[in-house]
Amino acid sequence: MPFLVSDTSVIIDLDRGDLLDAAFQLGDQLVVPDLLFSRELDADFGARLRSLGLVIESLDAGEVTRATRLGRTERRLSVADTFAFALAHGRRWTLLTGDGTLRSVAEAQGIAVHGVLWIIDRIEAAVAPIDSDQMASLPKRAGFAFATAKRHYFRTGALRTFDIRLHLVTKSDDASSIAEAISGYMPTGSGVLALLLSDGSVSDSEMQRLCKGTAKRLRSLDIVAAVGGIESVSEIRASATELFAVERVFREHPQLEGDRIARREIAARQSACIDLLNRSLEKALASARWWLAPKPDRAHSEPLTMIASILADEGFPSAPELKSELLQRNKPSSSAMAALRELCHAMVERPDQLDLGIVGYPAEKGLYLTILKPFGLHRADDTGRLGFHSPIDVDPGPSLKAAWDHLEESTDVAASAVYQDWSRSPFGMKAGVMPVIFLAFLLANRDHVAVYVDGVFQTGLDSVFVDKLLQRPADVKVRHIDRSVRETAFLSGLASQLGLSNDGKSLPVAAALFQGFETLPAYSLRTRRISEDAIRVRSAVTAARDPEALLFDALPKALGHDLDPDRVMDALQQCRLAYPALLAEMRTALARSLGVDESTFAGLGQRAKAVLHLTNDYDFDAFANRAAAFENGVGDIEGLVSLLVHKPASSWSDRDRDQALIEMASYP
Repeated sequence: MPFLVSDTSVIIDLDRGDLLDAAFQLGDQLVVPDLLFSRELDADFGARLRSLGLVIESLDAGEVTRATRLGRTERRLSVADTFAFALAHGRRWTLLTGDGTLRSVAEAQGIAVHGVLWIIDRIEAAVAPIDSDQMASLPKRAGFAFATAKRHYFRTGALRTFDIRLHLVTKSDDASSIAEAISGYMPTGSGVLALLLSDGSVSDSEMQRLCKGTAKRLRSLDIVAAVGGIESVSEIRASATELFAVERVFREHPQLEGDRIARREIAARQSACIDLLNRSLEKALASARWWLAPKPDRAHSEPLTMIASILADEGFPSAPELKSELLQRNKPSSSAMAALRELCHAMVERPDQLDLGIVGYPAEKGLYLTILKPFGLHRADDTGRLGFHSPIDVDPGPSLKAAWDHLEESTDVAASAVYQDWSRSPFGMKAGVMPVIFLAFLLANRDHVAVYVDGVFQTGLDSVFVDKLLQRPADVKVRHIDRSVRETAFLSGLASQLGLSNDGKSLPVAAALFQGFETLPAYSLRTRRISEDAIRVRSAVTAARDPEALLFDALPKALGHDLDPDRVMDALQQCRLAYPALLAEMRTALARSLGVDESTFAGLGQRAKAVLHLTNDYDFDAFANRAAAFENGVGDIEGLVSLLVHKPASSWSDRDRDQALIEMASYP
């Protein structure tokens, strides 16, 4: 049992703080010299101190002589203080004092000296043991918040860190409960390095069994983690206990705010505790044996950075080797995002040009050279034509194949969901590079991958689509197109009549149909002066949002399940001719109503000149001027009809045609 020799000031301070009883329950033996007790303590505290277990010691002749000599050399010390010093010095006991002079003399003589704060710390530690949250915060407090996978970074270009977590293990814990606690933690990095600390009731062999079992359990939960364990944690717990006790003292005793010396002592103690904790934790992490959740077949005893790299390699085996400092991160800078936008615009606007037409060496050129070119995503095909393709078979191309294949196997999925899959094991891709790889895949697979934005099929990928992909990836969806042999003849017939290659792919055919109807004038999309077949086909195409549903559901339904490409093309042709036929009809009707030759409109200019400004009817004058222009070959039938129906050509319908004919008849 340790013996602590106290002076009067320590006893008084503990009594003022209502800590005197707690101090006697720490397991130490408090001792005072008999002279000190009789002169300064007996009258006020005698009976109470005796009942608490205070030991009163008498000095021998040599100790009395030492006390007398000290009193002669250090006049500032009282006789009681010199007796306390002599007792501690002669018997090699620890001295407790609040007197600065006595502390200095004792330290000079090699005596262990503490103040009242040391007692308070021990009381706090005894009544408030470290909880799990405090244990989890220790690595960060000690400068070990994470470990960096340096070797993995040099190989793949992806900087990964793993959070270091401490978990206290008791006799009642098992692998499942420990794994559950670790899995509930949301790491700020790529995974977790969990160090299990025994509370003293778990042997080393049992700790290793728990580590392996926990790693296996974490593997089943798809969590990238390494689990290490050590048996002896007394140094860590002692330094941590003292650190939190010091902080509690300062937090719960506001009177120390006004004591400059006390604040300095607390700051020094806090710094010393953190330094000790750092050394203790560094030693524990270096001596631990680690079991990796992705591959828990054996333990590893390498340095911490090596453990982090091994864990990164095992946890993200399909990570692409992509060396881009600008985009190989989850939160690129604003300048990097601007360069990314420019690169993606170049990808959709100039895919057939060398280096995507990027001149000089702007930031986007660097992204092209570090992301697209090394993997061969943008290269010339066998005919020498530049375009986008799947990764090449030589390094580093194969490292991207797993992520590329994952996207090929995904269907009816949003870009954001693909990004989420890519961010997890086994890929571990960084968010900055994902849009480039995703867009390159779409451009390389335009023939058999349908792209939708807000549920609307995209007939082409342009700069507007790129901006939507970068801003709202959740709104962009992809769907793979794969039809059976049953529709081959129908597809081939449509492809042939649309001027496409006859390769049996449905997506180019659907895109061509969409574009065919999208480019029609507004009147052609409204008129019903076409056949019933043409009306049904037009409705099916313009209302469709899915190429597969259009070709093999909507069109067969519109044609009575008769997959005849000639009927589809005839409908498209009728729609194309509807507007030119309308304009020709309006020209003929104009000539007939004015009684002139349709081919020359001869004499119309002279007639118009004779009647201008006679009626004060501005509509009539406007009509006469426009009609007269036809004699000179510069007449505009669209403008004239728009004048008659008071609508632009983009708003015409069959009713407007009828009204135009009536208005023309009113101008003989």
